[in-house]
Amino acid sequence: WLLTPDTRIWIVAPEYEQARKEFEYMLQAVESDEIQRHWGPMLKAGRIRNSPQQGDMCIELRWGAGVGESFVRVRSAMIKNSLLSEELDCVCVVEASVVPEGIWSRQLQMRLTTRRGIAIFPSTPSGMGWYNDLYQAGMRGDRGCFAVNADSRMNPTISLEEVAFWTDPKRMSDEDFEEQVRGRPTPRHGLVYKTFDRELHVHSGRPEWPMPSWKRGRAFDFGYQDP
Repeated sequence: WLLTPDTRIWIVAPEYEQARKEFEYMLQAVESDEIQRHWGPMLKAGRIRNSPQQGDMCIELRWGAGVGESFVRVRSAMIKNSLLSEELDCVCVVEASVVPEGIWSRQLQMRLTTRRGIAIFPSTPSGMGWYNDLYQAGMRGDRGCFAVNADSRMNPTISLEEVAFWTDPKRMSDEDFEEQVRGRPTPRHGLVYKTFDRELHVHSGRPEWPMPSWKRGRAFDFGYQDP
């Protein structure tokens, strides 16, 4: 996309340093011989900066008179004023699970409407917040949403022996294992009922449930400390 005239991309992360890895993937790509051979003049006419400390990370290509520049720029979610007033083709929200929901819903989402852009959310899960809702929408195949779940043990560059060592129950809780290794969101403080399964136990959307023959129960839970 960056190598297409008039294409606008943001990488957004909680802080600049967290966006650095995603940005450097693109930086390595445009510095390759093949890209330089075909797009070198546009890159040379543009600008490349990689200064996380100054908050200046960008790759810009200039195509000549009458053609809009292409760029990828890094933005920090902590600096809200930097998230305004630009129409985008793509926004990549890094570590989205720890980005406040309002940053997406109020600041970023509307940047994509004019140019019919898309958003990408690469992240390890963290609890059951807005990112989990988005992930679940993608897993259901809701309109406009697509999700992929990847288990860390599928990564061919990671030693399974190392994974087994660091994820030993003595070193990692079940909840952290679900999120950090299996990539599955869990409640932030763990489940009271460990066997709870949303797919199995939540059926409010089924008109035939509860069935008339079922016994009904009513309960009260006073307080939050010891349910």
